[in-house]
Amino acid sequence: MKYLLLLFMAQSLSINLPAQQAEQPGFLYGIMSSLDSGAHISFLFGTLHHLDGNYLLKEHPTVLQLATGAELMAGEAAPGDAKECHGTDWSKKNTGKSLRDLLTRADFRYVGEEFRKATGQSIEGYLYYYPSVLRSMIKWARSTSCPPEEIEYRIVPDLLFAHVAKSKGIPQVGLETVEQSIAAQLSVPLKDQAFLLVEGLDDAKIDSIIAGMNACYMAQDLDCFCKIMDMENYSYPGDEQMLKGRNLLWMEKLPAILREKRAFIYVGSGHLCGEYGLLALLRKEGFFIVPMRYP
Repeated sequence: MKYLLLLFMAQSLSINLPAQQAEQPGFLYGIMSSLDSGAHISFLFGTLHHLDGNYLLKEHPTVLQLATGAELMAGEAAPGDAKECHGTDWSKKNTGKSLRDLLTRADFRYVGEEFRKATGQSIEGYLYYYPSVLRSMIKWARSTSCPPEEIEYRIVPDLLFAHVAKSKGIPQVGLETVEQSIAAQLSVPLKDQAFLLVEGLDDAKIDSIIAGMNACYMAQDLDCFCKIMDMENYSYPGDEQMLKGRNLLWMEKLPAILREKRAFIYVGSGHLCGEYGLLALLRKEGFFIVPMRYP
């Protein structure tokens, strides 16, 4: 009954969806606050921040069609908020603990070498920066130092949905502010940030993880995806703060959005995983949720 009602309402938006319920949890969900005949349907979609948005444009345009039928679109942060992050003076955000004390001697030497290769500077002037910030600095420097012919130009999926909203005149909101996003990142224990700094510099390992994520994502298999890095249990360093903690924060806004408007919500797919994933938290709030497979 729930699925038939979802199909009916999707058809009322002039959107063609497959006439069968997904056999396994995927990355698109129809959500209703009640089964009353007048209730509206919203959609929750899990994105991959690193995946080229052209994949959705070419392979799954139905997802973008769903977004165009929304009265409101919501992502992790409001459009334009990212600009504030770029203006942050990280030198004034002192950890009070030297990076030397957070890493083994070998790891500190490795990070220092990678920092110098990427930025051309000694890491000595940055020892009290947050390790997560140092990781971003190295990654950014690496990406901008590539020869032009080696640069991969991609559309970030979140920006693709923001563009859809802007082009269709659909209001956009964020589930968190940029300050809250930064606070979550910096709340990860320094030891865990240091671990992630070292791990994140191993491009081969990161590429292997990303390949696994992409395979699960393209198969529309959420269970497969959540098992990567044990996201379903939040055991990987940082997941307690960056996934579970932010999900709980977003739930302060999300239920009201879904009850009041026909909304299209797009967030990183990791936020759908586990007991404190948005799917589980919304079900606890009484929402009816149906997994949907998109062509």
